[in-house]
Amino acid sequence: MQGLIERSNEQSVLLTSRIARSYDYSGNTSHIDPEMLREYNASIRSNEQKRKGYLGNLPNELLIAIIQEAAVEWAGTIGHLKRLLVFSLVNRRWANLILQTQSLWTHIILTENIEDLEATTALLLALSGDSQLHLEYQLGSHLVHKVAHLLQPHLHRVTYLHLMHGEIRYGRDPFLPHTIFPSVRQIKAFQLATPDRISFLSSARKLLRLT
Repeated sequence: MQGLIERSNEQSVLLTSRIARSYDYSGNTSHIDPEMLREYNASIRSNEQKRKGYLGNLPNELLIAIIQEAAVEWAGTIGHLKRLLVFSLVNRRWANLILQTQSLWTHIILTENIEDLEATTALLLALSGDSQLHLEYQLGSHLVHKVAHLLQPHLHRVTYLHLMHGEIRYGRDPFLPHTIFPSVRQIKAFQLATPDRISFLSSARKLLRLT
């Protein structure tokens, strides 16, 4: 397939060079040999179809790996979700594959710039299936309170917890320090105020269900 595409490209380049000899870049093609122009257009269409066919023949595992790599620079941001949704518009196969790949939807970050936080959180929880979750939010923020009822049934899936300093004190958080995250394997606490950090560290054993 790659060889066919390369030969078609060579043909297109050759036709382009021939057309360029008589083309004045005005947009008017009336003085160009019609047969040559038809051949050129047919070559371009053929190249496009072959490229689509080549990508379409990729196995699902490889295609998902390509999609993940293309979206990796937005990992941990709302841009990652937006990028996946854009990719899902390519065609039906891409949409089905992306929506059915649970590992693509496991990063839940609660930030102000999410247009509909509850709907987005519910979507991520549904599409991630039973996969492990990465949860990131500000301690005690109104955002986590807003979606706490959605997250509660899925806390057992959280394996990575990223906590940031919030305006509301640690004791007002809907989950901490009283909630147990039985599957948590890694916790990151970023810019917590000193009282919050002390309280958090003192309850970490309970959080991780350590005795």
